[in-house]
Amino acid sequence: ETHMLKPYDERVYKTKLMLESIIELSSIHEDNIKLSRQNNFKNFKKDEFYKFNYVVDSTQFEILDFKGFEAEYINSEITDQKRLKYDTTQPFVKPIKYFNHYKALDSIRIPDYYIVKSAWTKIIEKLNINQVKMQQLKKDTLIKVDCYRIKDYKTVNSPYEGHYLHYKTKVTTVKDSVDLKKGDWLVPTHQSARKYVIEVLEPELKDSFFNWNFFDSILQRKEGFSAYVFENYAEEF
Repeated sequence: ETHMLKPYDERVYKTKLMLESIIELSSIHEDNIKLSRQNNFKNFKKDEFYKFNYVVDSTQFEILDFKGFEAEYINSEITDQKRLKYDTTQPFVKPIKYFNHYKALDSIRIPDYYIVKSAWTKIIEKLNINQVKMQQLKKDTLIKVDCYRIKDYKTVNSPYEGHYLHYKTKVTTVKDSVDLKKGDWLVPTHQSARKYVIEVLEPELKDSFFNWNFFDSILQRKEGFSAYVFENYAEEF
């Protein structure tokens, strides 16, 4: 019987072969890869809506030749239950459906700008690292904007990469006039970092700064007024 556990040196060798194949293919198709990447950015710049929340489209598929080994269930000498066993002496090739198309369930209208208050220093740092072009306000300004309110969200029970990620985030949009202060940032979406800007600043998107906990302080319950203190002032009024 052939065991499926692979020796460490064999795993390293096969990983090395795979990386060499990727490098070789990338070199052969260098021009096509660069052109496809340029066309993707060019087409994306024209889009008015940004689609997200993709799921597999079960109506579209290709037929793929799947190579495998015949399997059977045999009695386990350890548990006395049935266990799976692959017979490597009986290979087979079987056509299967390969679902390689996805469809978006949601979309948002791409704004011309996002506004990031200067207090969000960690977010501004991340935008700068990713070479996002931004404009800093030179004076206090009152501006009419579309504001997001966090309507609902879920949080994972266990940390991932040191974060308790939010998911299934839902927002409501309201029009409001906001006092922007000198030093706040305008982040235009018409730039080469367009996709990155949308992905991190739209709260509902999976990898948004909101879902990665950068805005968690807005979710904290702050202390309200104390009735016994306020009543003294109420009597005076």
